[in-house]
Amino acid sequence: RMNHKSSKRREITGIHISRIPSRHIMNNINLEDLCFIRRLDNFDSIKQEVLDAIESMETTTCVGPVDNISNTDYYLPNEIHRPYHNILMDKFIAHKIAMGKDDRFIFNAFKIGRIWYQQYKKGDMHGLHLHGDCAYSNVLYLELPNKEAGTKFVINGKEYLLDVSEGDILSFPGILPHGSTYSVGGRKTVVVFNTIVGGDGD
Repeated sequence: RMNHKSSKRREITGIHISRIPSRHIMNNINLEDLCFIRRLDNFDSIKQEVLDAIESMETTTCVGPVDNISNTDYYLPNEIHRPYHNILMDKFIAHKIAMGKDDRFIFNAFKIGRIWYQQYKKGDMHGLHLHGDCAYSNVLYLELPNKEAGTKFVINGKEYLLDVSEGDILSFPGILPHGSTYSVGGRKTVVVFNTIVGGDGD
């Protein structure tokens, strides 16, 4: 295994995940009613450990017509070890359990699917897209240089930006068109995971 991150970089050219126009989303939607925000348990004590684990990995760069992501493991083979998963998995499970008890959602069973990280530097962005293969997409803001660097939603032609802070996990329906705004501040690092949910017996 190589020791220097710069020698392990791969560049991917393409469009990340699926994209649809926002007209597919219902009218008169209240975005906050569809989302769940909760601070990650013990975030301050594990933040640097997670960043160090990410730094130790091979990385890829995504460059496309509407995407520019400096570092991500999204395109790496599944068999590559991702040490930050072990640090975060129990905390992601706790987050989904708490969400399932919220009266707006109420689910008794869930499955965590794919997990990946993305790092944005000055000038980076992630174009409008959706996650069509899950009930909820979930974003942990591991590094968030400012409030404006949060996840942007576009619904029926209108842009929305929820109030999130570093250390928060934002969960939202995967079918909502969303993206990362043009980065003008410091580095932004997110860990994303998809989930499917169900009730008893599902």
